[in-house]
Amino acid sequence: GNPLETGKQISSRSTQVVVLPADEASLIKVQASDASGGTVSGKGVYKNGDSVTVTAEVNENGGYEFKGWQENGSVVSNDATYTFTADGDRTLTALFETDPEYRVTLQADPQDGGTVTGGGSYKEGDHSATVTATANQGYYFIGWYEGETQKSTDASHTFNVPESGATLTARFGIDHLARAEQAKTNFDSALGTDAFEWETLVQAVDAYEAAADFVESPPNGIDNASDRYTTLTNYYKSVTALDLSNQDLSSADLAKLDFFTSLTELNLSGTGLTDLSALNSLAATLKTLNLSNNKGVSDLSALKALLMLETLDISGTGVTKLDSLITEGKSSFPGCKSLTAKDLTLNSISALEKLVSAEDFNADSVTQWDFSGSTLTDSEENKADVKAIQDVLGDRFTPPTIKTTPTGGGGGGATTYAVTVEKAEHGKVTASPTQAGSGSTVTLTVKPDAGYVLDTLTATDAKGNEVKLTDKGNGTYTFTMPDSKVEIAASFKESAEQAANPFTDVRESDYYYDAVLWAVEHGVTNGTSAATFSPNAAVTRAQMVTFLWRAYGSPKATGSNPFADVRESEYYYDAVLWAVENGVTNGTSATTFSPGAPVTRAQSVTFQWRAAGSPAAAGDSFDDVAADAYYADAVTWAVAKGITNGTSSSKFSPDMAVSRAQAVTFLYRELA
Repeated sequence: GNPLETGKQISSRSTQVVVLPADEASLIKVQASDASGGTVSGKGVYKNGDSVTVTAEVNENGGYEFKGWQENGSVVSNDATYTFTADGDRTLTALFETDPEYRVTLQADPQDGGTVTGGGSYKEGDHSATVTATANQGYYFIGWYEGETQKSTDASHTFNVPESGATLTARFGIDHLARAEQAKTNFDSALGTDAFEWETLVQAVDAYEAAADFVESPPNGIDNASDRYTTLTNYYKSVTALDLSNQDLSSADLAKLDFFTSLTELNLSGTGLTDLSALNSLAATLKTLNLSNNKGVSDLSALKALLMLETLDISGTGVTKLDSLITEGKSSFPGCKSLTAKDLTLNSISALEKLVSAEDFNADSVTQWDFSGSTLTDSEENKADVKAIQDVLGDRFTPPTIKTTPTGGGGGGATTYAVTVEKAEHGKVTASPTQAGSGSTVTLTVKPDAGYVLDTLTATDAKGNEVKLTDKGNGTYTFTMPDSKVEIAASFKESAEQAANPFTDVRESDYYYDAVLWAVEHGVTNGTSAATFSPNAAVTRAQMVTFLWRAYGSPKATGSNPFADVRESEYYYDAVLWAVENGVTNGTSATTFSPGAPVTRAQSVTFQWRAAGSPAAAGDSFDDVAADAYYADAVTWAVAKGITNGTSSSKFSPDMAVSRAQAVTFLYRELA
């Protein structure tokens, strides 16, 4: 290339590789005599004649002292910051040594519980030391301990250092009340928005229940615990509506809902439920229930206990008759006032006819029974039942269509044919509609279980001929209905990269299930133990940059470390240096990174956006994301990429804390 000229711009890029001839360059290496003693910075290739500054940051809390810079066995400087002129290769060693005399060594337990300061040598003067502990969010300070002996409950502790030195541990406990309040804030921000997730509810309930015993006997320093817990209780009592539509729920999940003692409106549309028995706990309050688009729901007998229920939607379920909902001899049924039953394939509505024909039936209590889009098997009895109901309710009853489902010909009105799906292991196929006329389009939706993929999918008509399927992508297929019934068969096989789930707190129904398995399989993170992942635990700055660094292949960082609170012995050391070197994040100050501080939604998407090269993206903004906010472009990109959405149509909630489950899910959605 061309020789360098003083004052001449060679590039507009923030980072530029420049190759120097060997006789014009000096390779400066720096290292620590003891990796636990502190950190060093300043290594690199310098042009001869340039000024070089190397810096040693001593780990005073670990009981170390800086004794100078050594080269070839001789001390060349006693200054922690050593400046010299590059004139040949050099290898410098920062001497970190411990001297037990009047030495104070500090540590935090647990490590993420808080920060400690005040360690070091107290040989000089009167040997008086002051050590300080600061709890991180979600923790509280318990006390200073020497071994198992408590020395002080004051966060700032002053004492005389003995000649033999002292090793003190700042113990921190989990502040369950603060965590319950944070979980409530997250729940409240997401409630009623498209961004609401079942896990947000679970976190809120679990955190509230975990705080109950904590509040009974709160530790010193936890102020107004009873009043604060009462505020949480009153808030949850005020929740009257939950929209859980399209969440992937199990019947066992519904037991969590008895926590909401004032719940009057519940939307469970498209949740995949089959068993509704757990809803009995809501009998005293529930007035509106949406069960639409749950094909596995065919038995409504569990709803008989919901005596307060006025409005019920069972559209698109597997219900074929209403007998299981209606108790013989009763003058009404749960949801009697407003019943929406669209897109059903019904065999009978005789239970409704008997109800409206009873002497004590109050027709004026009904506002609407809507069966539009539903079909009813063609029989004289069914036709008579429809007429009887129409005679009582008039235009408040929208009847199903009487249609024949032939097995091979026959007349009687518009002819439709059945689409049946054989049950398959390790996955599910649904058809819409399940009754269709010749020439109409039927859509198949394929959903493999976690760790499996579709192997075969076939459609055959009544004569055994294969019906052509069109792959529409994203697990969706369509076909044109022939003039006969169609049977669908599917098989699923294990994914080539299926990963086992070792965690008892990560269920296959959880939204983050695939993300957790991906993260573990690719070395992004492990569990918090061999059997737990702790999906609800908050993510720190150190953890987030480490997750991201590992997801990018754990590249080696070459930059210097400017942070006093990031030691080379820490697991996140290389990740922090990589993040700073590549512009993913800076410190919280010129000399601190704050590795134990929690990560917010704004910070998390900004880290990912910068690591991806800060790509341009277009999209709508949010009311709580200012145009000049440092994270504005990152938020737009994250939403456009499907990494995360706003917590409502107008809010992103940039300051909301991010959990381990959410962090790996954000990465999975971008990189998997």
